[in-house]
Amino acid sequence: MIDMIRYHDPELEALRHEIQSLEREVREAAQEKAGMLELMADFCRRQFQELGGLTTKLLQKTLALLKAQLEEKFDERLEARIERTEQQLEAFRQEAGGQHRFSHLLVANLDDEQEELLRETFRAALRLCHPDTAPPGLKERAETITKALVSAYQLKNLLAVQDIHLQLTLEGLSGTEVALQGAKELLLQRRDTLQGRLEQEHQFIGELSATRSYRTAKGIEDWGVYFSAAREALEKKLAALAGDAH
Repeated sequence: MIDMIRYHDPELEALRHEIQSLEREVREAAQEKAGMLELMADFCRRQFQELGGLTTKLLQKTLALLKAQLEEKFDERLEARIERTEQQLEAFRQEAGGQHRFSHLLVANLDDEQEELLRETFRAALRLCHPDTAPPGLKERAETITKALVSAYQLKNLLAVQDIHLQLTLEGLSGTEVALQGAKELLLQRRDTLQGRLEQEHQFIGELSATRSYRTAKGIEDWGVYFSAAREALEKKLAALAGDAH
């Protein structure tokens, strides 16, 4: 039988309240991060729409001009500029094609031991929430949890995968705390994992804040005015290149 006294244990209750507070802070930080990523993605989409054609044309003309100069006279510096311009053109084409977005900034670098722990914890958590094995009334919740689990796994977010596994161990699919021996140890683990996740989210926010894309997008009051001026500047550069070619 379950020892019901543990539900009135002041230490366990304090841990549960601390965990609830941490869960809220993690959610708020994750929402802030998601808003930053959305702003950056919106800015880049608008940039490609407004300036993509002109930027591609400018890089192509610059490349053609540099290659023509190199044919007239070999110069190592020109070769280096050609290589850099080719890389810029390829990177821009990939960005415009949607091959790169900002989620790659969030993928963690794990060592071999952490990679193995990630896989083991993911599999253990998936067994607890897989929609195919969930009761009919909990299939929708199972799908939501599984989606979050897979997303965390793809980003190699070990802390998030561990947190989901701990939450499932403590609460099951129903979200109602199950009675377990060693509940205190599990709650302490979950608290520590959530604290790690909160630090991680704040680190991501700091890194995103420092990116050029975010600082640019955040600092522009009127995107229409900004892109109009940028388009005019690109057109002037193209005209100057056309003059140099002749």
